[in-house]
Amino acid sequence: MEAENTNYIEESFRKEYRMSEYGYIKSIIEGTIGGIVISLIISIIFIAVFNLNPVLTIMFFMVVINGIAIIGYKAKYDEMRLVINEDGIWIFSNNSSWNKGYEDSKEYNGIAWEFIEDAAFNTSFFAESNNSYTILIRGKYRDSNELMIQDVKNGNQAVIFINEYIRNRIKVNNNQIKPLKYETVINHPYH
Repeated sequence: MEAENTNYIEESFRKEYRMSEYGYIKSIIEGTIGGIVISLIISIIFIAVFNLNPVLTIMFFMVVINGIAIIGYKAKYDEMRLVINEDGIWIFSNNSSWNKGYEDSKEYNGIAWEFIEDAAFNTSFFAESNNSYTILIRGKYRDSNELMIQDVKNGNQAVIFINEYIRNRIKVNNNQIKPLKYETVINHPYH
């Protein structure tokens, strides 16, 4: 998930992240393995019931089911977005309703800023070398308010932004400072 389509004004902003290339490759491998298992099971059933040629039957179902699995996984992850805006942090996974806007989407999950404690990222060697991070957004009051998003491109920058934005909101709510413009909030050495 890479940052895209950013549009900022003082009180309204939107930042989007997409899945990383590492996430795409990982999902295609998972889809292929699942497709092989399913196609072998279906092939065995068809060979036993219809007395078909085993080699041709297995090859046919491997191609068909793996093709469907790869296309399905790619479409699923193409649609995934992590959106950070003035309302909170949201994950969308339905491309058809994404075109209508997130208010109309039936497939989204998120947390409003009032209920977010902080954010953290975790990574592995392969993922970090591909700039792909797992993000955990922790809720203030209970564990069910947590969001975990895997394979976010530039997810470390998203976590830095989220934590700085939360700190700024706390300071503003405590009347310690005036609200900052977005440009001063993300002035960070990692950007």
